[in-house]
Amino acid sequence: MIRVGDTSSGSPPRFVPDFTRALLAAIIITLTPVLLLNLIVDPFSIFGAGILNQSESPIEKSRIDLLDEFEPKPECLIIGSSRTLSFDPSIVEELTGLRTFNFSGVSPRTEVIYAAMRIALDDFHCPLKTVIIGVDPESFHPTLPIPPEVRYNHTFARYFNPHGIIHETLTDNLLGLLTLETLDASLGKIRNYFRKATGTEKMSVAPNGYTVWTQRELGIADGTWNLQGQLNRKVRKYPERSLAISSYKELSESRMQYWQDIIALCRDHGIKLYVFLTPVHPQLYGLFKSIGVDKLLEKLSTYLQTSVGQINGVFRDYTSIESFGGNADDFYDEIHMRPQNCERLLRDLLGSEDALSAE
Repeated sequence: MIRVGDTSSGSPPRFVPDFTRALLAAIIITLTPVLLLNLIVDPFSIFGAGILNQSESPIEKSRIDLLDEFEPKPECLIIGSSRTLSFDPSIVEELTGLRTFNFSGVSPRTEVIYAAMRIALDDFHCPLKTVIIGVDPESFHPTLPIPPEVRYNHTFARYFNPHGIIHETLTDNLLGLLTLETLDASLGKIRNYFRKATGTEKMSVAPNGYTVWTQRELGIADGTWNLQGQLNRKVRKYPERSLAISSYKELSESRMQYWQDIIALCRDHGIKLYVFLTPVHPQLYGLFKSIGVDKLLEKLSTYLQTSVGQINGVFRDYTSIESFGGNADDFYDEIHMRPQNCERLLRDLLGSEDALSAE
């Protein structure tokens, strides 16, 4: 024990337990390596201190680099989350005759979709005639933050309008070095670096943005990828862990404003808009119905149908794979589809009577 205070007055001394010092020392010892690792790796390229190859940058930056190199520039964009990475632009080109680029990324909210369109139109002057947007329920969540891959990416962040979005300060960035989110990204970047060095990358990306989940496809081919095991681990956790359903009662007002900005961009530039709610595996869809998430999805579907209809666009609710003839076996997990299902969806969306009538 450590004695504190003057005892000459007769008042009893105060004692500070030794474990307080030990606890403080333990916190410092624990956090210092985390801070140094996150600063050295700099997974979101906040401070420009990253030591790994720039090809290991967040997927949004790599997409920007690909779009910069893509010539001639695309007339059609596919925009969505990781769920639409395996939508093949060549299928869209076959169906529409338009040069197409897949500009999908990681969990985009509506402000990120808006920024992606502004980047294509304003930064790269793409002659867009058509945009295909895959919307996740999370896109309109009232409290889920902008993913750090985009939040710290200036190319995207400078297009975020003041629709309730708070820009990061230097203090926010420094505190971000101590988060588990940044630590996880740092470890992921290190893993990806060594995977690339050993030829075992998680994904392979074509110049047109088409992405193949290489490791998963190899696992399916050799029988080591267990879809049912993935579903058993992830489905029951998804409503709260990913969708944060307990705080999702209404669509975000600020994100609906961004969506209206997207509608306005399409109207002003004469862009034909195709929008769909992204599919989920039937096992997750069954859980949605059992706990009432389907009611929220109906509300979102109605909003999208109405807003897209303002510019004579095409909207389809593909949450259930039966709506486009999907196959339950052609999933990697509860939300990510294999290319076979992605192709089925595109052919249904672009070959539908609604699509033809919008020509």
